[in-house]
Amino acid sequence: MIAEYVNILYVTSEVARYAKTGGLADVSAALPAYLARAGHDVRVFLPYYNRIDERGAALEVVLRDIEIRLGRHRYDVAIVRAQRPGDSPVYLVHCPTLFHRPALYTSDPDEHLRFLVLTRAALEACGRMQFAPDVIHANDWQAALTPLT
Repeated sequence: MIAEYVNILYVTSEVARYAKTGGLADVSAALPAYLARAGHDVRVFLPYYNRIDERGAALEVVLRDIEIRLGRHRYDVAIVRAQRPGDSPVYLVHCPTLFHRPALYTSDPDEHLRFLVLTRAALEACGRMQFAPDVIHANDWQAALTPLT
């Protein structure tokens, strides 16, 4: 039997060691790591909240000047690769207008736009990185529109 390795886009609002409020963060750290160890190319995308725990992570801006338009709204986004020794990289979607808030989740009237930008930026970044996902793993409502955008 020949093993088939796939490209996996993993979009989430939390990853343990970076941003965590509950169990989603634990799963979003463990599952991609397991899949990467099995030989799959996994790209994890997470908002670059102002509360991201950067300790011990090497940060590198890998994409700039991504413009996301949602109706009359326009957002400028960059992608920052974060990597800790021994861990797979996590791609942080940098959009201070949307993600630099006191908490990861808010009741702000643009909450839906925050996570729609996450999904659109992840897909745009994949295209610019010439990464064609075979599987999209969308976690919770924050990433639910990824397969549709």
